Amino acid sequence: METNKSFLEIEISKIKVEDRIRSEMGDLDEMMLSISMNGLINPITVTDLPDGMYKLIAGGRRLAAHKALQKTTIAAYLWQNLTPIQQSTIELEENIKRKELTWPEKILAEKKLHELKVIEIGKAVQGHGGGWGILDTANTLEISPALMAQDLQLANALEKHPELAM
Repeated sequence: METNKSFLEIEISKIKVEDRIRSEMGDLDEMMLSISMNGLINPITVTDLPDGMYKLIAGGRRLAAHKALQKTTIAAYLWQNLTPIQQSTIELEENIKRKELTWPEKILAEKKLHELKVIEIGKAVQGHGGGWGILDTANTLEISPALMAQDLQLANALEKHPELAM
C-alpha cells in the first residue's frame, strides 16, 4: 500500500490516542518550557481516520505537553494509508532507535547551551542581578551547579585536548 506524508497544523481535540507503547509520560516540565520558549521543534506524527479524526502514531510526550500548556493546535506530519503494522513500526522506530549523546557530546552540548544563553541574555555578574550564569544552566539541565561547573571545565579541556574523549 502506498503512503504519502504531508505537514499540517491540527486541532488537538481531533487526535485520538490509542494503544501506545509508552505508558509513563514522565516529567513534562522541561519539554513544556522548551515548547513555550522555542515552539515545537519536531512535529508529532498522525494518520487520518475515517471519521475525520486523527490517530497519534508518534509524539505522545509532545502532545501531552501541548495539552498541559492548554494549546489547541499542534504541528503534525500526516501519514495517509498506513497499515496497522506500519503504524506500530513508526512508533517503535521513534522510541527504540534513538541514540543518546556520548558523554563528550553531552558535555560539549551543555557548554554550548550555556554560552548561547550568556550571549542571548548577558553574563550574570554576582551581586548585580540579571544575566545568565552557571546556576541558570544547571537549573535548566536539572543538574547541580557544582556538576555544571565541573562539566564546563571538562568541556574546555575536551576542546583543548580531544584525545580525552577516548
